[in-house]
Amino acid sequence: MRTRLCDTFGIEFPIFAFSHCRDVVAAVSKAGGLGVLGALAFPSPEALEVELRWIDEHVGGKPYGVDVVMPASEPTEGAPVDLVFQSIAGTEAANQSFGVNLALLDEACAAESGCGVKALL
Repeated sequence: MRTRLCDTFGIEFPIFAFSHCRDVVAAVSKAGGLGVLGALAFPSPEALEVELRWIDEHVGGKPYGVDVVMPASEPTEGAPVDLVFQSIAGTEAANQSFGVNLALLDEACAAESGCGVKALL
């Protein structure tokens, strides 16, 4: 089943799998969907980087995502979610530098009835 979401994300199937397990993320992406790693599960930016490098080595060049969750309250010092706030600060600039077009994603979602995907920053 080919949809506009497939074209937008460069995937074969409109299947998105959110997981904290790098193996699941890599397997879904290799199979033609979009595996998405939950960043909040990692205690430090360095630990997340290790997982992202592993995924890079195991997806065969296929796309995957990283879920950066914005918590409802600010974390205490040293909490694993400190990483999230560091990441969020650079998200807009990163989107611009990588050419991410969130308006295009919104259009794709509007065109696909019930796609259930929304990008929020």
